[in-house]
Amino acid sequence: MSGSPFPIPLPASPLVKNIGTPNTIGTPLNPAITRKYDVHLQPYQVQRVEIAKNSQVTDWGANYLKAKQAHLKTRGESNAIFILDTAGRFDHPDLQKNSLQNYAQNFTDEKDFADKHGHGTHCAGLAAAIDNQQGVLGMAPEAKLVPIKVLNSKGSGTWEGVASAIEYVTNLKNFPYKKIISLSLGGGKGDPLVENAIKAAIASGVFVVAAAGNNGWWGKSNVDYPGKYDNVLTIASIGPQGKPSSFSSGGTQVDVAAPGEKNLSTGKGNTYVRMSGTSMATPHVAGVIALILSTHPEITNQLELIEFLKKGATDLHTDGNDLRTGAGAPVLTGYGF
Repeated sequence: MSGSPFPIPLPASPLVKNIGTPNTIGTPLNPAITRKYDVHLQPYQVQRVEIAKNSQVTDWGANYLKAKQAHLKTRGESNAIFILDTAGRFDHPDLQKNSLQNYAQNFTDEKDFADKHGHGTHCAGLAAAIDNQQGVLGMAPEAKLVPIKVLNSKGSGTWEGVASAIEYVTNLKNFPYKKIISLSLGGGKGDPLVENAIKAAIASGVFVVAAAGNNGWWGKSNVDYPGKYDNVLTIASIGPQGKPSSFSSGGTQVDVAAPGEKNLSTGKGNTYVRMSGTSMATPHVAGVIALILSTHPEITNQLELIEFLKKGATDLHTDGNDLRTGAGAPVLTGYGF
């Protein structure tokens, strides 16, 4: 893709110090690996940072979406966000308190539930890092988090594993929270196992949100699976000025766009990092969903949610719905907050 994933500088904060330079990881898989794994993380960048001791920082993405205004009414309680990613356990202090570890699962070829990669931990923090007056604050800090490991320490997995994970979430009985599945992963080719699992999940009342992909924009639809499937809530990425990210995929499947550049969140080993990608935009919207469901009990299924989100979205890029940002950004003041 052309252009930098970080085209817009972020405002400096005395509480945050960058360490080193951004590194691009998640490079395209070689043929030998591709034959074994069919779903993976696409290239994105990571910048490690330090946060001042006994300080808490709210990422620009949460501020852009007006999370703190929504927190005056709700913090996402009564909802659980299932992060299907690289983690089967959240060890970070900003995540432990609201993690439902007894529901965690591992659908990879690795026995260790720990997040040796860091991508899943980062996504979880964006969605629902707790308000513990230190570190970072997530979109829905009182929503529950469930780590489901479908990608290994290299960021790769199988569609079979993803489908099994979705089926596991769908089939949980007597689960006391509304279920939201966040999928910050993708592949250029889909699989009927995943498609059928998503259909069954949505039919049972599970809410499913997925990344559009980091393929850049070349003038025609290039959304990855599972974001390409019907009725999935598909998320593109924008920067701090509301412009489409250069790396973000686009197409008719894009429903809304959310912050996905240089987002500050939790990292592996109790660290804090910035990452860029539609992977980051997706858990932002998972958090938005938790906040909305807590205050709009009339929304009971995926189609109602998509309609509600698109109707209240802040228009971006071009007038009306477009291929880069869908209906716009789900800024929470557009939904009664």
